Amino acid sequence: QADDEVHALGNVSIEQEDSLVTGPELKMKLDTQQGFMRQPVYQMTQPDAHGAAVNLKFAGEKKYNITDGTCTTCSPGNDDWFVRSSTMELDRTVQVGTAYHASIVFKGVPILYTPWLQFPLDKQRKSGFLPPTFGSSDKSGAMFSIPYYWNIAPERDTTLTPRILNKRFRWPSPWLVSPSRW
Repeated sequence: QADDEVHALGNVSIEQEDSLVTGPELKMKLDTQQGFMRQPVYQMTQPDAHGAAVNLKFAGEKKYNITDGTCTTCSPGNDDWFVRSSTMELDRTVQVGTAYHASIVFKGVPILYTPWLQFPLDKQRKSGFLPPTFGSSDKSGAMFSIPYYWNIAPERDTTLTPRILNKRFRWPSPWLVSPSRW
């Protein structure tokens, strides 16, 4: 009590405003809301998100740093998709999650790896890259596109999608290499 610190072992739960975190061990300074929980299972409301981890560090009010964990907005028990990462920061003061060395998993199958991923923790739209598209055709050859969603204003947005077509892309251009062809 003298240093305003809690250390609890066993079936520990901590409930804060709109989140619930449970695990076998909790150590936390109450005045700064900094500490950690081992093997946490967490659930947040507004937005509805939940996950589990090896370790969760309380990094201040409404800020969590997750080690080897998951995060999803699917309803509990129906985790069709989730983000798995080695390190994840959930900052509920600005409603942004950032994952490092992350995989997006759908129906138990990893479908995309990225060294860095940032995502909103609420229903607000956020500018950023969308999943890439790969394909091929006889006319264009291999094709790669990566759309960028731009949230211009609350009532305006657009998606820009640059594409690279293998049979139509020539680099460097022949006229740039040999000006004598002019």
